[in-house]
Amino acid sequence: INIMAIFPLCFFIAISAIFLISFKPVQSQISDGSPPVVEPPAGYIHLPKYGYYKYHPQKVTWLLAYSVCVSEGSRLVVLNSEGEAKSIAAKWNLPDSWAWIGIHDLFEEGVYVTIYNQTLKEAGYDKIQPGELNGGTSENCGGMTKNALIINPLVS
Repeated sequence: INIMAIFPLCFFIAISAIFLISFKPVQSQISDGSPPVVEPPAGYIHLPKYGYYKYHPQKVTWLLAYSVCVSEGSRLVVLNSEGEAKSIAAKWNLPDSWAWIGIHDLFEEGVYVTIYNQTLKEAGYDKIQPGELNGGTSENCGGMTKNALIINPLVS
């Protein structure tokens, strides 16, 4: 079973917070007993081996980005490999330099976890931009740069 076909994710670009991408598989119902076919909904792109993603150009806060993903049946992207991060970065065709992803330190200051309460290492991707994850109590949510590095942007 492809875990990505079961658990949808969402990923947001930001400057003051734009949604970047969501991963959301849709399974077609097949009456002859064959396995369901995963089809991308309108506006989604397919990244082989990783799933379906959607760019959201609206600038919003991390919490609103998270909420919009949930309302679409998706979740903020949790990067699980360097390959996934680089595949997303390769499709980055918006002017924004970074995007919200599903990490934060809202539970314990300075301890970044995914929206599934995994450490970045447990999730499978922990490449942090030099000097980042440094914002103290004013920068609690995570993003990803066009260079596929993790940051915690200060958003005004």
